[in-house]
Amino acid sequence: MNSFAVAHSDSSLSGSRIGEIHRVLLATDLSDVSDRAADEAIELATDHGAELIVLSVIDPGGLRLPGGRFIRRIDQERSRVVAGAQAIVARAQKVGVRATFLVWEGDPVESIVSASGSEKSDVSVLGSH
Repeated sequence: MNSFAVAHSDSSLSGSRIGEIHRVLLATDLSDVSDRAADEAIELATDHGAELIVLSVIDPGGLRLPGGRFIRRIDQERSRVVAGAQAIVARAQKVGVRATFLVWEGDPVESIVSASGSEKSDVSVLGSH
């Protein structure tokens, strides 16, 4: 089953009142499940006149095979991720949503939590299997 999750950030961190959404963070791995989450994030940003921040995290450990060889180099993965994030930004901008993207390297969970705080997002949206 594919689904998506929406998590509200602590409003005291973002400076917004409860119920106001000014910044939506979409955490995406560019999979089909994340594509559905992207649709939801764009719709949420549209409905609230909010900015969309598209975040994709490169996990260097996930690029290694059991023997230590790399599936792809980090620069190759970054190119793929940037292109995918730019495509989501273009989709959002096409419907009038202000959108930007970030590409981080590291542990995905830690990176999503850190990005949500540093970007002062009011809501985080991500896909799940």
